[in-house]
Amino acid sequence: MADPGAVDLPADVQSAVDEVHHALTELAAGNAEPTRKTYWHADHTTLFGAYGGYDVGWPALSRRLDAITPLVAGRGSRDGVEVQTLAAATGDLAYTVELERRRESGQDTSTVQTLRVTQIYRRVQGTWKLVHRHADPLSDIHDALAETGWKQRLPG
Repeated sequence: MADPGAVDLPADVQSAVDEVHHALTELAAGNAEPTRKTYWHADHTTLFGAYGGYDVGWPALSRRLDAITPLVAGRGSRDGVEVQTLAAATGDLAYTVELERRRESGQDTSTVQTLRVTQIYRRVQGTWKLVHRHADPLSDIHDALAETGWKQRLPG
């Protein structure tokens, strides 16, 4: 689901963003190969993953994909990743700021996991690749703000 405030991206950047979104769906199905193809395989590629920690350089990031694939596989519907995006591109750099929502189904329950995600893309030899991803769970700030006397309801 695109955010109505999102800017129109050049077609080649939008194609790379769409490829990353497709790779998320494949990762949830246990297939990390499409995700591997979206990253620039360089020493300064970084991942600050939703499960914590961080990785610098393609070899470390590739090992992280090996480790997390079994954790995310089967936890959500293959078509259950919904993405809300704000994005921009200039020159050889682009970014997306997203909320990724995925319905996770257990034996007796169903929950929605929402991640806050920032991704940075770089055009490498004419192709847009991820050079950084930072994802973490979206937490509810409303209760904490209420304790301070804050009365305004924030979006989300």
